[in-house]
Amino acid sequence: DSGRELKLSVVEAFAMDLWRAIGPFATLDANGDEEVCVDELRAAVARVTNAPPSALLIDGVLRALDADGDRRISRAEAERAEG
Repeated sequence: DSGRELKLSVVEAFAMDLWRAIGPFATLDANGDEEVCVDELRAAVARVTNAPPSALLIDGVLRALDADGDRRISRAEAERAEG
């Protein structure tokens, strides 16, 4: 359905803008393991937006950045996405 694809594209574009706004990778990687997991991502988004993020938003960020589909954003994936 083209409407769904358009919605996902908009969410992913917003997700990339949000990713750039939430700070450097080291700030997001709370435990220092060189990956941003879903919990770290949720916490960072909540800190910036002052509200708990929706599952749709978190999934959008992951779709936009998580190239290998492991539901974690590695430093290399973040750097590739940021260009």
